[in-house]
Amino acid sequence: MPFNLPTAADAPPRDTGPMLEGGDVAVMGQDILVGVNREIKSASNDAGIRWLQEYLGDAYRVHAVPLTAGVLHLDDGLAQVREGLAIILREQFAEGVPKLMHDWEFVEVSRWEALNYLAGNGMVLGPNEILIDDRLPQVADALARHGVTVHTIAYDAVTLWSGGLRCTHHPIVRELD
Repeated sequence: MPFNLPTAADAPPRDTGPMLEGGDVAVMGQDILVGVNREIKSASNDAGIRWLQEYLGDAYRVHAVPLTAGVLHLDDGLAQVREGLAIILREQFAEGVPKLMHDWEFVEVSRWEALNYLAGNGMVLGPNEILIDDRLPQVADALARHGVTVHTIAYDAVTLWSGGLRCTHHPIVRELD
C-alpha cells in the first residue's frame, strides 16, 4: 500500500491517500469487508478500499462497510468464528449487517461490551475455537452453545488502550505455501 504520513487525532490529515487499518479488515474467503467510519480521518477510507480491490483483482470482492458514530474499527463488534457464525454488534453497521452475512447465526454483544471489552476482537484459533477476554462470560457461554471451544484470558490492561486479542496477533504479512 502506498505510504501515508501519520497525523495526530486532533490534527487535520496531511495526506489524502489510501488508508487501511487492520481492525477494519475482515477476510471472509473471497469477500473482504472493510469498515469505514467517516468521522475518523486517520482510519480506513474509500481510497484504501479502491486500492485494495485493484491490488487483489477480480478474484476478490472488497466491500465497504459503513460504521456508526463512536465505533473505532469493524472488529470492535464483529468476529467470524466460523463460516455462518459470528460475534456481532448489530448497531455498529450504519447500513445494516452486510448482505453476505444475512443468513448467518450471531452471538450478539452490547455496545458496552464491544467498545469497552472489544467483544468482537477475539483471537480465532481455528473454525470453532476462539480466545476471548474473560470479562465476557455470557459471550463465552453463547459460543459454547453453538459448539465453539472457548478459551478465556484476563486482557483488561491491553483493552484500556483500545487493543484487543485480534490486534495483538494481527499478521502483517501472510505467505501461502
